[in-house]
Amino acid sequence: MAEQQRQEQNRGQWTHASNAGPDELCAGRHLAERQIPDKRNSDSAHGDVIHHALALQNPEGLDIEQHDIYEACNQIADKQAADYFGPEWQKAKAFREERMWANWPAPEGFGLSHISHSGMADIVRVLGTKALIQDYKTLAGEQAASPENRQLRDLAVLKAGQLPMLEEVAVSIIQPLATYSPTLTVYKREHLIRAEQDMQARVFASNNPNSPRTPGPIQCKFCKAALNGQCLEYSRWAGSHVPQLYTVSNVPVAQWTPEMRADFCERRGIAQRWLDQCQKSIEEGLTADPNFVPGWFMEPGSWRESVTNPQLLFTRFEGLGGKLPDFMGTLSVGKEKFTKAVAKLTGHKGAKLEATVKLLLDGLVSRKQDKSSLARKPETK
Repeated sequence: MAEQQRQEQNRGQWTHASNAGPDELCAGRHLAERQIPDKRNSDSAHGDVIHHALALQNPEGLDIEQHDIYEACNQIADKQAADYFGPEWQKAKAFREERMWANWPAPEGFGLSHISHSGMADIVRVLGTKALIQDYKTLAGEQAASPENRQLRDLAVLKAGQLPMLEEVAVSIIQPLATYSPTLTVYKREHLIRAEQDMQARVFASNNPNSPRTPGPIQCKFCKAALNGQCLEYSRWAGSHVPQLYTVSNVPVAQWTPEMRADFCERRGIAQRWLDQCQKSIEEGLTADPNFVPGWFMEPGSWRESVTNPQLLFTRFEGLGGKLPDFMGTLSVGKEKFTKAVAKLTGHKGAKLEATVKLLLDGLVSRKQDKSSLARKPETK
């Protein structure tokens, strides 16, 4: 079963911990996107494969990159568990991909008999009166620090609700592509009581049909209603950045003040994202209906050809009198594919594979840095 279908069936149409942060910023977000199906992109599929392997503790079928991330996740998570629980850490009972639930009677006017909320932890270890929740992040990109991560906070509350004997719950993000020393946040029982109250208030607001929608860069980034052009509040908010950007067009770029340059950098991402979404909707409409936009059409893309059987091509080239050096001069070698070929040939993995490939490529590789891109400086304390 596809990951999207499995998740939707497991959590139903209720709120879930993975959206806790955005839901807190926009109370109307959950109901706005509830009936819109998820779309899994290639990055999501890449992460799903690694998560599935970690859940089963079986790396079979992973490619080289995925296998390295799989091994790193296990190593970091085990080390952290040993540091937290102490010498007997391996005696902890482990629960992998367990969905936990909280349920409350629904307030009047919600049109519901009850309200549910759930969260699924990648791994929960329990030893005595302590629990350790670890959430894997297998894609590039920084995640919120644990003290600010509402998803982990919800998971701690849900686990404490399952096991009243717990005196503390520790939470952490295991993300080897960002750090090998993840932050550990510990919630004591008194902290969990307050966190449960906050969680319930947020979940009730998310299920209230009268809750307003509050657009913003964080809550709208992955909101399906915003991405599918079905949220008026988002369209107004994001679109408002476009005319404000154009006000600087009254002054030549070379004469912009530092404040005008900073204002452009602040607004350009939001405005560009909204323009891209508008263009996507137009393109989808024209693809389905050629009359969707009068005077416009979808021009077919150009075709790109690649050789699928270079060995046979060389045989034919040789038949014309061609020589191997001439043929090799027409080829380029992708490092990723070459690494996979070496792995298949040698059976090497991880650091040993990397060393083998490095030795084979020694003196044969040129490096070229990509063009720089605009980015905001991190805030300094």
